[in-house]
This record gives sequence, C-alpha cells and structure tokens, in this order.
Amino acid sequence: MAEEVYNGKIVQTVSYVWSVQNYKEQRHVGYGVALESPAFEGPDGHSFKIKFYPSGATQEDYIDYFAAFAIESTQTAELLVSFRIVNPYPFSPNVKTSSFHKRGFYRRVLTVQAGHTSPCLHVFTPYLKACIGMRYSLKIKATIGVFTNTDDPLVDRCLFFQVGYMRFFAEQSIVQKRCPALLLNADSDADIVISDVEPDLFDALLWFIYNKKVHSRDLQDIQKSNWRDPNSFRMQIRTLSIRYQLPGFADNAEVYLEDLYRPFLKAWSTVRRITSKVAKVKPDPKAK
Repeated sequence: MAEEVYNGKIVQTVSYVWSVQNYKEQRHVGYGVALESPAFEGPDGHSFKIKFYPSGATQEDYIDYFAAFAIESTQTAELLVSFRIVNPYPFSPNVKTSSFHKRGFYRRVLTVQAGHTSPCLHVFTPYLKACIGMRYSLKIKATIGVFTNTDDPLVDRCLFFQVGYMRFFAEQSIVQKRCPALLLNADSDADIVISDVEPDLFDALLWFIYNKKVHSRDLQDIQKSNWRDPNSFRMQIRTLSIRYQLPGFADNAEVYLEDLYRPFLKAWSTVRRITSKVAKVKPDPKAK
C-alpha cells in the first residue's frame, strides 16, 4: 500500500482487479444499471465496491456512448480514483480513466458519503470492445487513494478548490509561484470556493498553471466558440486571464484584445457608411 503526504493528510493507495464475466451479454443493460464487484477492503477500515455502468450512469452518458465507473464506500471518504481496463492481448494498449492525473499533475477529488456512490468517471464505449478477453470477460483494475489524517510535518501544502459540483486540489507552491492572484481569498484550512467560474473553465485554468500552455481539447472548444459572444468559452478565458493576471493564458489560447473591440468597430463602420450616404443625398445649402 503506497502513501503520499499532502497538507497534513496521507493518501493511502489500494488496488483491486475485478473480472466481469460474460460481458457480451451484460453490456446491453439499460443506462443507470450497474454491475457490482465483490466488496474489498481499503485503508483505515474502508470497504469498497466497483460499480460499472456498461450503458452509462445517465441518459446523457447513453446518448454520448460512454460507459461509467464509480466506487461505493461504506464510510464517508475523500478519494482519488482510477479505472484501467486491462487489455488481454500483448502489445495492445489498456484503456484508462482517472482522477489521479486528470489533465496532467493536479487532481480531482471525489467525495463520497457513507453507503453511497462516488461521482462517475467515463470511458468511450467502443474502446472497451478491444479489451474483451476469452469467454467475453472484461478485466477492470481500480486504484483508490484515500485521504487520512496525519501529524507528519508538511513538505508542501495542498490546496483544495471547490468549483461548482467539482473539487480539485493542487500544490500550493506551484499555484503561489505561477498564479498568486488565485490565492487572495485562501483560508488556512477551508476549501477555496470559486463560485463564478464553470468547472470546465477552471479545469483549463489549472492545466495552464501547471503546464504553461492551453490543453489541445480546450483549444478545440475555443475554435468552436463565437468570439462575438461575450459568454463564449473564448471570451471567458479572456476574462479569467485578466482576473488572475495570466496574460499568457489568453495569448496561448489565441484570444486577443482586438477580439473584444471587433463588434464595436464593425458597428462604427456601419454607422459611418450610413452617415456618408445621408451626406451625399442631403442638398448643399450653398447651391441655392
């Protein structure tokens, strides 16, 4: 069992492998229907089950063709979770979804109440077909990190961010050096609540802080968004870059200040064309 220390807490890690038998027949269950693993023991008296939704946990998952994975816990816990679909064939890639290394280094914390199920992680369903083994079995390896208290001296304080329905954590030393404006309202113990930013936008911001560039998936969302709309993903990135004093966040995303001026310039150009036509039609008083 591996251990890591963050902000007075230990992350104890445990792994469990579960083989789903006869997956060929069970993969067509309806959305919201979960296959459950046997219970297995975790650190600090925790007990877990893997819950696998072949057709997705929600109707949205089903429509978007996503399978969902979650953890059921007997105790209230803060978890880091990853699921790896083990490919039985040599030199073939495994399929993985994880909150340990979501978008790189910072991590998403899943909070689960006693007797309940954690938020889901997702895998595109067609990816699972390549991992079906003999007798149509599917091998799932779950790795769970459980936060427990410790009195050990801190090496690097860990910050928790509550953003909408998601919770993230990141190392204070990195955030403080690269984006100190994000810590203006930081409390010594409580979560830093970001109430006016969408989770996907904050996700993009943390990725930039850690990697000094915009993620390729965020660039795709930027290219699809309308620069004329002040509420678009592109313009919200521009707003965040100003608020948190990260000019490179907008520049790296190819969002420039002139994008904000362009609608005004277009309207001004239209007004000038109209007034010039009116001036040509209006008779000259000196001609009388």
